[in-house]
Amino acid sequence: MNLLEEKINKIKMNMTIKKAAWMEKISMGELPKHKHLAILLSLLPQQEKRNLELEQYTTPGDLASKWIHGIYNSRENGFSNLNIIDIGCGNGVLGLGCALMGAKKLTLIDSDKEAIKVAKKSHLMLSENVNLDTEIDFINSHIGKDSIKIPNNSLIISNPPWGTQKHKSDRPILDSIFNSNTEEIHIMHTNKNSHLIPFAKEHGWDAIKMIEADFMIPALYQHHKQKNSTTEIICWKFFKPTKGEV
Repeated sequence: MNLLEEKINKIKMNMTIKKAAWMEKISMGELPKHKHLAILLSLLPQQEKRNLELEQYTTPGDLASKWIHGIYNSRENGFSNLNIIDIGCGNGVLGLGCALMGAKKLTLIDSDKEAIKVAKKSHLMLSENVNLDTEIDFINSHIGKDSIKIPNNSLIISNPPWGTQKHKSDRPILDSIFNSNTEEIHIMHTNKNSHLIPFAKEHGWDAIKMIEADFMIPALYQHHKQKNSTTEIICWKFFKPTKGEV
């Protein structure tokens, strides 16, 4: 058990008795530090029944916090005045992390009804413990089949299916994202993919590599032979080039 896991277990035991001092500060409006955001996101409830075809793997709290802080720090005004759109939200770890970092509004979208139920439980847990009061829309919708309106003043964050179980399963989500008028796009994907950057460029988006990291994959499905494994991922930032820029 590593140090973060020890802290998480200790907090789980103490949450019903007394809030940690740093949780009280977040309740009063202070933005969480990386380590505290990582702990909060690691405490979120997990979906018990998962669909292998949807490649439902929750982004680990520590990695989610690192990525969200990286996005936040890369922006002049952080997440203020932004609608964060988390597509394929799962338990809401990415979107709710952005909400904790001051997002004005959050939209959580997933094609799985059970995932949306768990995301609502995650929101409730954070509301009870750190007074998270961001306006949130929960949408059970299938990207690529259902029409989703994405506001112009929004930032999309997504850890979509990577296509390892069903070839091109990420295409409907990518097509919807890159055809939107959103302000900024952030996507996590396996470093083995060769289509993401060309696909984005075809739609007029430039890319910057934000983070390279190992993604822990727990043994959730029948085909898993090991208890845990890891795969290398890249977190990308996509943006429209400035007019006149060559």
